Amino acid sequence: MGRRLILLAGLTAIVVVAWVFIVPRAGGDLTVLGDGRAAILADVERTGLVPQSGRIVPTELILLRRMENLRHIPDVARLCRGACDAAVTVIREMGPGGLRKRVVVDLGRFDGAKALDTGAALPEGMTRCVAAMAIREAESVFAGPPGGCVPSHRQLWRLPFGL
Repeated sequence: MGRRLILLAGLTAIVVVAWVFIVPRAGGDLTVLGDGRAAILADVERTGLVPQSGRIVPTELILLRRMENLRHIPDVARLCRGACDAAVTVIREMGPGGLRKRVVVDLGRFDGAKALDTGAALPEGMTRCVAAMAIREAESVFAGPPGGCVPSHRQLWRLPFGL
């Protein structure tokens, strides 16, 4: 009987710790950073980010003209650890207080870098695709693979405290 009680207490502790590290913080929001921010934000606002549950997973959408620009954002580059090699890389960062997502988007894989280099606006289809993907990621912890408009997709999990 005593062993079962200890086992039950241990399992309960594991569940509580997992809950604290995985469940998103309350009151999260979607932050858009980087090249082409205005066009993506316009599409996000046009579609309206109003999740049904009232909770948004804290999400940073990081738009890079080229993946080489990631070195200028050292905290995200540290989380990538050389693995952000897809058009869209979703990093789920667990930590005290809950989960936080960082979505790294390589606009060069969407032909967005060509438009930005010439001073033209980002292609409308591309901004719509990235905005829809950002909304889906912000609304759910496990959003799953994006639609067919994303050339390549990768998901990474990062444990707390650099583990």
